[in-house]
Amino acid sequence: MFLEQTFGQRLRKGLLPALIGAVLGALIGVAASFALPTKYTSTAIGLVVANAGKDPATANAGQELALSRSQTFAVVGESLAVAQEVSRMMPGEPDPAQLLGKVQIDPGALVPTLTVTAQADSPLAAQALANAWMKQVEKTSLELETASSKQPLVVVKPIGSATLPGGADQPTGPVLILLLSLLGAASGFVVGMVLLGVRRHQHP
Repeated sequence: MFLEQTFGQRLRKGLLPALIGAVLGALIGVAASFALPTKYTSTAIGLVVANAGKDPATANAGQELALSRSQTFAVVGESLAVAQEVSRMMPGEPDPAQLLGKVQIDPGALVPTLTVTAQADSPLAAQALANAWMKQVEKTSLELETASSKQPLVVVKPIGSATLPGGADQPTGPVLILLLSLLGAASGFVVGMVLLGVRRHQHP
């Protein structure tokens, strides 16, 4: 009975730090929800195709060439020159360097593809940026291929339109507030119980 009363007292005393922690966590969550900008991500995919003909041996060589070119086009696609061209397509012509920081291009490892991943402050803006970037990569790759030959050996063909994001990349304000409130309550309760234990040892 004595142990139950002691545990109950400690439990009740631990609720105050838990409540304080929950309030502090909620306040931090509110501040974080305003401080962290909401970002949306869109992806556009392009297929890298080689003009290899119908012969099996030539087609296999064409596949290898397309894979190799996809690596090259991914590097070129993340250049400032491409960003400058994309900037001219976007409303207000945003700073090319800033646009470059919002885009990533990944070449396919086994299949010759290019995946453009773009971030923006709204779903439509992210989709527009991904589409514009893929369009410019297609144009730039064609210019590279025809620089030394009239007939390009490899071309980039966008597959449909970029995805329209259905939700934000990070938790929304209410979710963030709830998570930090729960974390604050748990942390406050643990701290309160530990402090009570220390006081009990100091004052038996």
